[in-house]
Amino acid sequence: MNKKEIIWYSFERDAVPHALNGSVDVRLNGPALTFGSPRPREGDIVIGFAERPNYQKRIPPLLIVTNESSTMDVFSWLSTYAPETFPLSQFARVVSDADWKIFSLKESQESPTYEYEDRWAAVILGELLAQGESDAELASIPLSRSIACFSMAIARTSLIYARENSAFSTCISRLKKIERDVRFIRRPVAILELTKVWEVLQQHEHRRDEYNDSLDVRMHDAISLVLYHQGVSEKNVQIHLENYPGLTRNSMEERVLAFQKMILDIGPQSTNEIPDSKKNALIAAGAFLVGRGTSHIFLLRRISKVFPSAILWFGAIASIAGPRCWDQNWARAVRGVEKYLRPQFHWADPSLSDLCWHEYEWLSAVYGGSKVFDSLSKNAPNVISVEVVPGASCQMRLAASVGKALEQEKFSERPLETQNARVQELEAWMAQVLAIAKKGQDILQSNRRNQQEQPSMFKDDPVLSSKAPKKRAKGGAGFDR
Repeated sequence: MNKKEIIWYSFERDAVPHALNGSVDVRLNGPALTFGSPRPREGDIVIGFAERPNYQKRIPPLLIVTNESSTMDVFSWLSTYAPETFPLSQFARVVSDADWKIFSLKESQESPTYEYEDRWAAVILGELLAQGESDAELASIPLSRSIACFSMAIARTSLIYARENSAFSTCISRLKKIERDVRFIRRPVAILELTKVWEVLQQHEHRRDEYNDSLDVRMHDAISLVLYHQGVSEKNVQIHLENYPGLTRNSMEERVLAFQKMILDIGPQSTNEIPDSKKNALIAAGAFLVGRGTSHIFLLRRISKVFPSAILWFGAIASIAGPRCWDQNWARAVRGVEKYLRPQFHWADPSLSDLCWHEYEWLSAVYGGSKVFDSLSKNAPNVISVEVVPGASCQMRLAASVGKALEQEKFSERPLETQNARVQELEAWMAQVLAIAKKGQDILQSNRRNQQEQPSMFKDDPVLSSKAPKKRAKGGAGFDR
């Protein structure tokens, strides 16, 4: 269903609960609004339905549009006098009339054609690894966690609103506000660093593989583009790479040694003045050259604490270089992330997020602590998902939940004196076990020596000697059978 088929009705705030629950005849509210821009009056809400609802048949709402200037007042009234209806996102997608004007300008957005999901998926995978999964193998990473990456929201925004730069900038500004919220855990790679990667891909996502280009050409082109956006000119890119000629050699050992030298030269303890962002991009380029593609990403996992965003830039280089430079593990993971980008966006589809953007803003303005999120119905425990712009969501983990988890995992749940007593008791018990084992070993060795030294009882008796009789030679003399 496209937005032209939605039937709009305006409701005063005290009638909203009945409209959402299907217990009101909308004919009493007058004729449906004409299509165009649903413009709710101050204090009212406009609700879109698939057909004309009435009290005899419940027709669920498709879309809820609030008045931008009175959104806070309406949410306050609903949460106080009709708490069963808040948040409104549990019923349908919620947007303000201002957002509707921004994000519903072109009818072509109803059925966008996504052509570059794989390129954005490579960047999302890079962020997923950089934000806390850098120590894990690609095959063991839960790819569902990619929906919590900031890059996922940006990728969806870029794919849905390809020709709208305002949508891209609006999504970034809202993500920055979420990032500053102290109720959510702080991530190792900030949006300031991520924005540089997004801008690179936003400008070059249309680059497809040229099959007449060699892999070396594609690698160097991708590295040059990424470093150029970091302020490194093409000439300086060559200078940086020429300082480590081993990176282009055929010998794997020489490439690895050159990469290690690069880390020492531009590392955090060096005296050069290369900015941290540029250092991470150069390190990522070096690792990409070592593996002639994505195969040696493990080189970055070992130094992820020192260069936290290197894997992010590695994903950007892999994205620009294209699938021909991906090894099987990287390609498999990218395809797994890509499926989360493929669902088409339609205004009539329900949002699967916990909150719309304006509901999150209202909660942030009214409540200071994180306990307000505990009373909300959530898709997952200890996690809040916010639809930053229509069709693009971001999932954030509550900082309080991390503190509780760490507290539960601590060995120090018992007092320190109790711990010390238990440790001393364990050490004493182990010492006794070792002493008993040693005593048993000594007894066994003593018995073996006694058995070896004991003389035979019939040693001197020629008949009852303990020696075994000699075998009779074949055909020789002996006893008759």
